[in-house]
Amino acid sequence: MNSPAPIGHNNPPTTPYEMHEHAISSLYDEAVHWLDGEPIDSEATAEGVATLMREIRKAGKAADTARKEEKAPHATAVKEIDTRWKAVTTLAT
Repeated sequence: MNSPAPIGHNNPPTTPYEMHEHAISSLYDEAVHWLDGEPIDSEATAEGVATLMREIRKAGKAADTARKEEKAPHATAVKEIDTRWKAVTTLAT
């Protein structure tokens, strides 16, 4: 006898967009905590801010890479369509 499927078993997998959006939103929320107006008055605080900045930059680059990967097939298709139609539209002009 099969047991019932657990709650949430039919949820779709997380998309790359959702994964990057969550990671960057979490880093953003963390950065907001550092923007409390308090000066950076210790080496530990400076290192914490520097680490957070590195993580934000790294997450941004990863998200941009994922965006380009997702967009690439569509960009290629658009170029192919434009090339195909160019001869027709050129005749019209």
